[in-house]
Amino acid sequence: MCSGKNEEAWVKRCTGVQVCDVGLKDQPRKTWGETVEEDMSELGLNREDTQDRVKWKKVICGEKNG
Repeated sequence: MCSGKNEEAWVKRCTGVQVCDVGLKDQPRKTWGETVEEDMSELGLNREDTQDRVKWKKVICGEKNG
């Protein structure tokens, strides 16, 4: 069984799809991946945090630390 994703897999292809920016005519369109990276940055998350379910849920649900 192969552990990596094939470049032709639909999930892999979706990460490069441009997200429709309705009403933002002066800005270039972003890919799904760019949108996720921007959202994670705004929330103070990084790729390593995706493996920490407790931290991820707290940040996504807006829970305060402590």
